[in-house]
Amino acid sequence: MPIPVASPVVQPAGDAGGKTPVFADEANPILRRERLARMLAADDPALPAAAIRALADPDPTVVIQGAQILERLAHRPAVPALLATLAGERQRPDGYGPPIAIAAIAALGACGDRRAVPAMTEQLARHEDLSLDNAAVQALGSIADPASRPAVAAHLARLETLRPQEAFALTPWQEAVRLATASLARIDRTP
Repeated sequence: MPIPVASPVVQPAGDAGGKTPVFADEANPILRRERLARMLAADDPALPAAAIRALADPDPTVVIQGAQILERLAHRPAVPALLATLAGERQRPDGYGPPIAIAAIAALGACGDRRAVPAMTEQLARHEDLSLDNAAVQALGSIADPASRPAVAAHLARLETLRPQEAFALTPWQEAVRLATASLARIDRTP
């Protein structure tokens, strides 16, 4: 018996839990992502606004692409929308919550806006997932707000108590320690 393969779900604009596709004239999420990519390649001046709208798209892959574009652009006006995306997409039933959160966190870090610090320190306090924590630590290091130092230092201290004994788990732990140490160094260099 063949194994069923998941295919992208194309939802009509009115049937997406209150979300509207970034391009209302395009029902297919693959084509919406392609349009965003063409706008990026063409350095379209409408791209920042389209990427912000993409954060509210019903398809999670379009949301991720919108956040990745905003990270690349380091578009500070997107910070409120990125914070809302981070808060609102965390518990998605389809499993896309963590990848969306990581993309939003990376974009917030690239923006370098201190308004993101409370959300990043809250992420570290959750101890949800090492990938999410690593993204938050990197973002805090990019923002380099001295107010985030206690949260990053506490995260590093917690990591030190969790050193794995198994060789296969050592590399991710070492990377987390390296990221936290580098972020602390950037924060400490901030006047």
